[in-house]
Formats: sequence, structure tokens, C-alpha cells
Amino acid sequence: MLDRKTRKIMTISHALHPRSDVDRLYLPRSSGGRGMLQVHQTVEEEKRGLEEYIKDSEEDALQMVNNAKLFNTNETKQAYKKEQVKNRSEKWRNKPLHGQYLHIVSGKSDITKTWQWLKNGNLNEETEGLILAAQEEALRTNAIRAKVEKSTINSKCRLCKEADEKVNHLISCCKKIAQTDYKQRHDKVAGMIHWNICKKYKLPVAKHWWDHKIEKVVENEDVKILWDFRLQSDKHLPHNTPDITVVEKKEKQVKIIDIAIPGDSRTEEKDIEKITKYKDLQIEIERLWQKKTQIIPVVIGALGAVPKDLEEHFNTIGATEITISQLQKAALLGTAYILQRYL
Repeated sequence: MLDRKTRKIMTISHALHPRSDVDRLYLPRSSGGRGMLQVHQTVEEEKRGLEEYIKDSEEDALQMVNNAKLFNTNETKQAYKKEQVKNRSEKWRNKPLHGQYLHIVSGKSDITKTWQWLKNGNLNEETEGLILAAQEEALRTNAIRAKVEKSTINSKCRLCKEADEKVNHLISCCKKIAQTDYKQRHDKVAGMIHWNICKKYKLPVAKHWWDHKIEKVVENEDVKILWDFRLQSDKHLPHNTPDITVVEKKEKQVKIIDIAIPGDSRTEEKDIEKITKYKDLQIEIERLWQKKTQIIPVVIGALGAVPKDLEEHFNTIGATEITISQLQKAALLGTAYILQRYL
């Protein structure tokens, strides 16, 4: 009853979507849950903890209680807690709609890093609830209304009118908002990385990344940093304008950095795509500039998925002033804005 009242209060305050998964609510944040305590489980844990204490005690009165065999459980508090987490995780995974996101990120993404934003509690409760509802396909998109609720026959996107309006389509695939909302979200994440690089090379920057004003070209005696700059070459290349180009003058090295925020099922694919996309440009730069060149893709899922190679790419960039969870936060805030605006 208390748990139900708690969920009702959360729903009224928009911290929990009414169609969100209940099992996930009581899972640890490091496992993708909200980290709430369930009353029944907490009582059962304390019963087992008290039993352990009495069994281990050497006091005469507690030994008499132990000898009376009043307890009927033979598992420890930690074992019970672990079993509850395992059962809830399996129930969540096996649900056809709510469990889809787990199947998408498992094996393709760094699961620990994917839940980092949730573990750190970087978002307010309303935004957090919205993002989790989006992961669980709990939002009333046209596809859900047509195919699950049967309340309409039109499942097409309300913007492009072409593909079925699922959450993934709306936050990462709709052509109508590719150059507006998607670009705005992309530029926020890219701007954070640009701020970090400028700070690394001791170029003048604002105190906070969100106040950072990006210039097309900034440089000092050690480095030149280009933003969305078309690189000239002898050959015509279809892809010659990376998001950020870092030219290290003394080390004679060039870093081509390109950022993407695709649907979470396509993070690994997008990572490879970025490297392939700029391979010809890499060859041309090394030939013309005589500088060693690296392609560094920075890919974050629109709902927070983190590719396995992202930390390695982060280390190559030398990102010390920002964290992966901060990148996730910037991407997720952009996604939340899109969902709130169109749904």
C-alpha cells in the first residue's frame, strides 16, 4: 500500500510515467533502475539481518532466542537482496515493450557507462522519468496508439508523415527536425568537447562549458583548432568537414573529431561509420600536410547508450575537464526537449 501511494505521488509530480515499469523502479541505479526501496523487501532484509546478528551473538539471552528456532529463513540478507535484484532484472528484461532497451544495449554498449548518468543522478526527477519512459516505449507515440492501444489507425510520424512514429524515430531519425532540434542537441555536445580541448591547450575559454562561445578558428603557438571547417585537398572528397579539427603544431599531429547522437541501437554502427567516412580525408591530410592523423568518433546514444570504445576515444582527445556522464546529460537534455516539444 505504501509503495503504491509513493508511486502515485511520483506520477502526480511527473517523476514517474504512469506506464513505466514498476520492477525497474526498485532496481539499483547502477543496474538501470531508480534505486527506490520497496517496503516489503526492506522488511524482509531487516528480518534476515536480525537473524544473522542473533546467530553470531555470544550473549546468553540471544543464544536462548537462537536455540528456540524462531527463524524459518536460511539465507543471508545480502543473498536475499541479490536474488531480488536478479528476479526484478529478469522480469524487466522479459517484458516485450519495457525490456526492449535492455536487449538493444546488451552486448553492443558499455553497460556500466550507459547507466552512469542514472547512477550520478545528473537530471531532475521529471526529466529522468521521461527518459526512462522513452527507453521503455511507454510514451504515447502514434505507433503505440495505433498498434497497442488501437485508439487510432494512423501510426505515421506527425512530423515527416513517412515512417512509423516510434520513440527511436522521433529522437534520431526524423528528417523534418534533423537540421533544427537534432543539430541543436549535437552542437551542445560538440561545444562541450570544444571547450575541453581549448582549455587543455590553454586557450581563453569561459568558466563553464555552457557559456563557451565557439569560434571558427582559434590558435596559439602550440595548436590550431578548427570548428566545422572545410579542409581543402587536391581531390574532391564528399566528407571533408569534420566537427572539430585539432592541429598540433609541435607534435605534427592532426585529430579529426566527429560527434554523433544516433538511436541507441545504432551507436556501434555509427562509430564505425564515422571512421570509414573520414578515411579518405585522413589519407589526404597525411599526404599533403605530412602530419600523422587520427580519426576520433564521439558517439552517445540519444537515450544515453555508451559505445565500448568511447572511453578510449576520450583518452585520445585528452578530455580531463568533462566526463562521459556530462556528455550523456547534454545529449539527454536535448532528447528530453524533443520529446516534450512533440509529444
